[in-house]
Amino acid sequence: MNKNNTYTIPYRDKFIIYQPLNKFAFIGNSAMIKLIDDIFDNKEIDEQKNKNVLTFLNSYGVFNHYNTDTLFQKVTGYSPTVGVLCMTSACNFRCSYCFANGGQTKFSELSLETGKKAIDIVYNNSVSLKKQQFVISYHGGGEPSLLISAGFWAITITR
Repeated sequence: MNKNNTYTIPYRDKFIIYQPLNKFAFIGNSAMIKLIDDIFDNKEIDEQKNKNVLTFLNSYGVFNHYNTDTLFQKVTGYSPTVGVLCMTSACNFRCSYCFANGGQTKFSELSLETGKKAIDIVYNNSVSLKKQQFVISYHGGGEPSLLISAGFWAITITR
C-alpha cells in the first residue's frame, strides 16, 4: 500500500502501518490494511462496524491529504541533493530476508511523474546550493522487470 504516503511492512504475523509524513506508525493486521485500502479506494465500508477503528485512525490523521509540493517548503533548511527512487514493490520471489513479501500483497510502482518530481527537487536544490553534482540512486524492494504499467522508464539529465 502506498496511498497517501501510507506504507506497510510485514512484521511477524502482522504489519507495521507507517505514514512518515504524519510521523505515525502502528501495528495492524491484514483486515486493518484492507479497511484502510478500501477507504483510500473510496469503496463502501460498514462505518458502524468499524466505528472504533475509524475513530482511532481519524484521531491520528491517517486519512489527511498531504500536498507534497508544499510539504518540503515548511521544513526550514531542508534541501536534499540526493534522491533515492524505489521503482517498484512488485516481486514474485519469497526471500526470507526481504520485506517485499513477494506476491502476497498488492504492489505499487513509482510513477514517471513522481520520479521526475523527485529528480527535479534534488537537481534544483543542487543548483541553488551551487553544488557541482547531485545524486540519484535506486533502492530495491521489488523486481524491476515486473513493472507492468509503463515498463521501464529512463530520464536524460542535462545541466
